[in-house]
Amino acid sequence: MQSLLYFLLFSAPLTVIFLLIRREQQSMQRINHTFVKLVQKFESWQMLR
Repeated sequence: MQSLLYFLLFSAPLTVIFLLIRREQQSMQRINHTFVKLVQKFESWQMLR
């Protein structure tokens, strides 16, 4: 019974950390995607000039 309690105490923070890391990765991908789009727009604008 006590081992189950220890398991829960350890698994809860790990799960939270894992979810936070996943969310950060997703937001980073979104930022990179936006940046790439901006660069592409800038390049096409340069070509038009």
